[in-house]
Amino acid sequence: MNDIFLKVQEEGTENHGGYGATLFDPRWKARRIEILERDGRKCKICNSSEKLQVHHRQYHFSRSLNRFKDPWEYSNNLMVTLCQSCHQKGHRIYKVPTKYIK
Repeated sequence: MNDIFLKVQEEGTENHGGYGATLFDPRWKARRIEILERDGRKCKICNSSEKLQVHHRQYHFSRSLNRFKDPWEYSNNLMVTLCQSCHQKGHRIYKVPTKYIK
């Protein structure tokens, strides 16, 4: 699981703010489907096909814009399909790292 959840946060502890609200955006819904299909609609840890979610392996915080990137703006290699159970377990064990960009 530690290759999906990275342990180190580069610096600071900015809150991801209104992130939850962006998950209802049509751009995220389309991107989520793209990632689920890429991963065969199965959790990459336990192979379950129940209660699937898309996990971001890291977050990007733009210092110049003073905000996080929107969830659909990340490259495919930074997103992975997980079932709800594996996603929750991972977040309890590992902190999703934040990468600071200009």
